Amino acid sequence: EDDMFGEPTVWEYKEEWEWVQMPGDIEDELERRYLAGYFYRNDELVLKKGRWSQTICLYWDRSDIKITSDTVGEFEGHWGSSWDQDIYVRRRGDRVQVRGEEKCLSKQQRKTDKEMAPWTERQRAMRMHNRKEQYGKSVEGVHGTTGFSKGSGTHRWTIRWEHEPALSGKGDAVALSSVSSEMVGPSAPPCLG
Repeated sequence: EDDMFGEPTVWEYKEEWEWVQMPGDIEDELERRYLAGYFYRNDELVLKKGRWSQTICLYWDRSDIKITSDTVGEFEGHWGSSWDQDIYVRRRGDRVQVRGEEKCLSKQQRKTDKEMAPWTERQRAMRMHNRKEQYGKSVEGVHGTTGFSKGSGTHRWTIRWEHEPALSGKGDAVALSSVSSEMVGPSAPPCLG
């Protein structure tokens, strides 16, 4: 589910005192298992992705999992067969309540969750409302970030037009906007006139 308000969720490992983002396929699998409650039912995980060096082994004591509003972890582990070099792994991003985590929550985090519940519900309701508003409208577009200074001369560019035949011409449009433009987004056809 896309999140319009928070930072994207990332899984990171500590490498020489600096947090580094996990490779994409391992990160996706860690997140999938986290959301399924795996980390609260088990105490170890081995993920083998591609080469041996991309195998990650994690282990943890469930009673030591620290949960805050934006991080979960740290889990100990190592890459591949490097038993001599421990790494630490954490999940960073918006808080998601997961089945089985209850035993790991501090009193402070329980209080914070209770206080944040109405806000979280409003965010969910707003996302649902926005999706309903976009139904039947084109939601794909490109928003350029190239600005042109006043009096800077003639500017030329090439547009690569990729028509979608299944839409029967609906939604095909090109637009230029000024600095005062508030947003570029979905609009109901016909857009040209």
